[in-house]
Amino acid sequence: MDEVGGLRVVDVKKSFGGVKALRGVSIEFKRGFVHALLGANGAGKSTLISICTGALAPDHGQVEMDTIPIHLPNPRHAKQNGIAVVHQEPAVMPSLTVAQNLAIEEVGAMAILSRLSPARVRAIARGKLARLGIDLPLDTRLGDLPVSMRQLVEIARALSGDPRVLFLDEPNSSLSHEETDRLLRVCRAMADGGCAVVFVTHRLREVFSIADEATVLRDGLVVWTGKGSSVTIPEAVSMMAGGGTHEAREFTTKSDVVKPAGIVVRVEGLARKNQFVDVNLEVAAGEVLGISGLIGSGRTELVSAIAGLTRPSDGRIMFGGRHRRSWKDPGQAWRAGVSMVPEDRQHDGLFSGMSVEWNMMSVCRSLGIAPISTAAQMVDRLGIKTPSLSVPVSSLSGGNQQKVILARAMLTGPRLLILDEPTRGVDVSAKADIYALIREQASEGCAVILVSSELDEVIELSDRVIVMRQGGIVKEFGAHPTSSQLIATAFGEEA
Repeated sequence: MDEVGGLRVVDVKKSFGGVKALRGVSIEFKRGFVHALLGANGAGKSTLISICTGALAPDHGQVEMDTIPIHLPNPRHAKQNGIAVVHQEPAVMPSLTVAQNLAIEEVGAMAILSRLSPARVRAIARGKLARLGIDLPLDTRLGDLPVSMRQLVEIARALSGDPRVLFLDEPNSSLSHEETDRLLRVCRAMADGGCAVVFVTHRLREVFSIADEATVLRDGLVVWTGKGSSVTIPEAVSMMAGGGTHEAREFTTKSDVVKPAGIVVRVEGLARKNQFVDVNLEVAAGEVLGISGLIGSGRTELVSAIAGLTRPSDGRIMFGGRHRRSWKDPGQAWRAGVSMVPEDRQHDGLFSGMSVEWNMMSVCRSLGIAPISTAAQMVDRLGIKTPSLSVPVSSLSGGNQQKVILARAMLTGPRLLILDEPTRGVDVSAKADIYALIREQASEGCAVILVSSELDEVIELSDRVIVMRQGGIVKEFGAHPTSSQLIATAFGEEA
C-alpha cells in the first residue's frame, strides 16, 4: 500500500438502530487497480461506499488516503480529497438540460443565473462526454430522457474531475452491452493512469473481465479478498450466498411448463412519434415474450404504451377481446388486468417514505381492485426480507424493494404482466427468486412481456424473443437464441 497509495478503510463499523450494516471492515483500494466489491443486497456495499465518500460517518474505525487518516464530514470534502462516486440511481437534476447537468460545477445549480453562455456550457458538456466517447442531446431536459442516458451523464460528470479514487455503484445496471464495454475500457484506462477504481456490480462476468482484485462482503463482514484471477464466478457467488439454497437452485425448463392457449394482447401498427413505429406483436396466455435491443431502440417506450403510461400516435391494442387506440390512463389498464414493473424503481416504482405494506397495496386501494392476497402473504410468497410491514420501503435492500414492486403488480391478479429490467441492480439470490416468480406467473396463465438488457436473462426466461432496433421490430427468434444472434441483430450485423 505504501508503494502505490490509495484509499484504505480500517476496522470500520456502522449500525442503523439494531441493524449492524458493517461489523469491522478493513479493505485497501490501491491506485492503478480495478477492485471488484461484491456481495448480495444488504451485504454492506452501499454503506461502505457512503462512508468512503463522506455521505455517512462511521461509528468506529477510520478512512485513510495514502496511509494518512482523513475526515470526510460530507461528499464535498471527499471530492476535495480526490474521491468520486457514481451511484446506482443517478444523482442528476432532471429539470436542467443534459449540458447544464454536465457543466453543473461550472454553471452552478441556478443555471439560469450563470454568466456562462449556452455555447460555453455545451462546449464543457461535449468535453466531458468525449471521455466516454458518446454523444447525447445536449439541449434536452435530462428528466425527459431514459434512465440509461441519465446514468451516462452521471458517469461522465464523475470522470471529468480526474479522481484519485472512483467508486462505481452498479453504474452499468441500466446500460446496454455496448455502453458497458465502453465504460469498462474507460475504467481500465483510468486505473492504468493511476486511479483506484472500485466497481460494484451484479453482472459478474463483466467486472471480472477487468478486475485486478476483488473483495466479497457478506452480512457486513469481509469474507474473502484477493486477486480477481484467483477466484471463479461460481466460487464468488457461493461466498456471497453463504452456502444458501439460492446458489444451487435449478429452474424448470420452459419445455416442462404446460401453457394455456389464447392470445391475451395483440398490438397492430403501434407507433409513437420519435420512439417506435409500426410495431406488431402478440402474446399468449402462459407465454413469456422477451424484448431485446440496444438502449434507445424503443423497448421501454413500447411497453410503456402497452401499459397505458403513454399514448401511441397510431395503431391499436387488442386486449380482452376489445380493440382500442390507447388506454385512457394507467388506471384503466390496471383495472383491465395489465400490470407493469417499471425500469426505474426509485423514480417510477416506489413511494420511498411510505411503508412496505402501503407500497404493496397502493394500486389496489386507489383503483378499487380486490387484491388476490394480503401484504403479509406476499412477503412470505416472495421471500421479502423486512423487519415488518410498517417500516419504510426505503430501508430495504434493492432486491427486496424490487420484490415489493413485483408484489404490488401480482396483487392485482394480472392477465398481462410487463417487466422492464426486473432484475436491475439485484443480487444473484434475489434474481433467482424473481426468475422463479416470472415462471410461476406464466405457468398460472399470465402473459408476460420481459424487457431486459441482460441477454442471459432474456434467453433463459423467454419462449420467444423479438429484437428492436431504431424503434421497430427487426427480427423474432424462438426459444433459446444465442447471445451472438441477439447482439448481431441489435447492431444490424446479422447475416
